[in-house]
Amino acid sequence: MTGANWDISELRSAELKLARSTKSFSETFEHAAIGMALVSPDLRWLKVNKSLSYSLGYSESELLKMKATDITHPEDLTDSQLFKKKVFNGSNKNLHLQKRYFHKNGNIVHAIIGVTPVFDYDDKPSHAIVQFLDITSRIESQKKLEGLVEVTKSQNESLTNFAHIVSHNLRSHSTNMTMLTKFLNEEEDEDERKNLNRMITSATESLSETIAHLNDVVQVKTGALEKLQSISVLNTINQITKSINGILEEHSAILKIDVSKTHFVNAVPAYLESIFLNILTNALKYRSVERTPVIEIKSRTKKDKVLITFTDNGQGIDLNRHGDKIFGMYKTFHKHKDAKGIGLFITKNQIESMNGTINIESVVDKGTTMFIELNQG
Repeated sequence: MTGANWDISELRSAELKLARSTKSFSETFEHAAIGMALVSPDLRWLKVNKSLSYSLGYSESELLKMKATDITHPEDLTDSQLFKKKVFNGSNKNLHLQKRYFHKNGNIVHAIIGVTPVFDYDDKPSHAIVQFLDITSRIESQKKLEGLVEVTKSQNESLTNFAHIVSHNLRSHSTNMTMLTKFLNEEEDEDERKNLNRMITSATESLSETIAHLNDVVQVKTGALEKLQSISVLNTINQITKSINGILEEHSAILKIDVSKTHFVNAVPAYLESIFLNILTNALKYRSVERTPVIEIKSRTKKDKVLITFTDNGQGIDLNRHGDKIFGMYKTFHKHKDAKGIGLFITKNQIESMNGTINIESVVDKGTTMFIELNQG
C-alpha cells in the first residue's frame, strides 16, 4: 500500500484568511457610512452600497444600468476622463477628485471621490474601488457663509455711506439754523426778524424731512428678507397704474405692458409697489415736452430670476457725467421743482435688501430704461 500526504495547512489558512477578508470587505462595503462602489474601466457601476444610492437618489438596480458619466455634471466630464486614465494606467494606486453629480431629483450633489484600482493576474485593470464622500451640505454651508460675508460687507459699506450722509446733511442743517439764529438775535428790524423766523421755520421743516428720509432708509435695511413673499409682477403693476391713472391721463401718456401673469417674484409687497410707483412717476415727471410720453414695461425669466424693464422716451440722463451718482442720495440731474434726489436712492436700497439688482441705460433726449432683477417667487 503506497500513500502520500501533503501539508495544506498554509493553503487552508490562506483560504480562511481570504474568506474572512472577503466577508469583512463585503460587510464594510454594505454598511459603510459613506458611498462605496465597484466601477469597471469603462466607468460602469458594477456594485454600489446603500449610502451611495441614498446620496444619488437612485436604487442599486437603476445605477447598475448606467455609467458614472451618465449622471456627472457636464462641466466635470473632461476631468472625469482624465481621472479615468490616471486611475487605470497602473502608476497610481490612490487618487482623489472633487466632482458634481446629478441627483435623481435634478439637484446637484457635490462629492469627493477616492479611487483605488484593482488589477488581475495579467496586470490588466479589472475594476476600481470607489469611495464617495457626499459634501453637498458642506458646499451649501460654505456658499451661505460666503453670501453672509458679502451681505455683511455690503451692509458695512452701506452703514459707512449712511454715516457720511447723516453727518453731512445734519451738519448742513445745523450750520444753517445756527447762522439764522445768530442773525435773529442780532437783528433789530421787526420785518427782518419776521423774515428770519420764516426762514428758521423753513429750515426746521427741511431738517424734519431729512430725518424722515434717513428713517426711511433705515427701515429699508431692517428685516426685509424676513418679509419676502411670492408676488405677481403683473398684479402689482396693474395696482400701481390704477393709482396713478389720473396723472397718466393728464399727460396723455401711453402705457404698453408686456408682462406675463406667470411671473412672480420674492419681494416685500410694500417695497415692490414703491419701486414701480417711483419709476413710473419719474418717467412722467421727467418726460419730454416735445412728444407724448410712452412707457413700456416688460418682463422675462432669466434662470432663477425675473428681469423687469421700464423704458420711457423722456429727457434721459447723461450717464457719462452722472453715471456714478445715479443712485446717490440727494443727487438730481434735471431742473424740476419736485426733484429731491431721494427716490432712486431708496429704490436701489429696497431692491438690494430683497437680494435684487437695478441697472440703468439712458440717452439724453431719447429716454431711459431701468433693469430690475429679482428672485423668482
